Amino acid sequence: MNTTVKTKTTRELLKYAFTHDELHQKGVDLARMNSEMLSLDNEKKSIVADFKAKIEGKTAEIELVSNHINNGYEYRRIECEIRFNDPNAGFKTIVRKDNGEVVRKEPMTEDELQYELQLDNQ
Repeated sequence: MNTTVKTKTTRELLKYAFTHDELHQKGVDLARMNSEMLSLDNEKKSIVADFKAKIEGKTAEIELVSNHINNGYEYRRIECEIRFNDPNAGFKTIVRKDNGEVVRKEPMTEDELQYELQLDNQ
């Protein structure tokens, strides 16, 4: 009996040794991938730093407004009027222009007294 040998192709998971050229190409690919990864990592750090700065800015805004609510006030530069020789000669009164409130009364400085004398002599 003469049996004919039949064949069939299959695939098996077997060890494959890379050639020198294949190993060289893998080295080039690895160097490129490493460079890309470092670039992505730097981009991530930049984005994280940007968001951190935005969050810190918003936190500062929240703290400021919270302090306004808790305290009920804030300090501002308010335009005031200085009234010389008020309430008495040699004294001055500082009055807020926005609401007329007296800020303080205090003695005039030497320069202010001298200035007042110069005005009186004219």
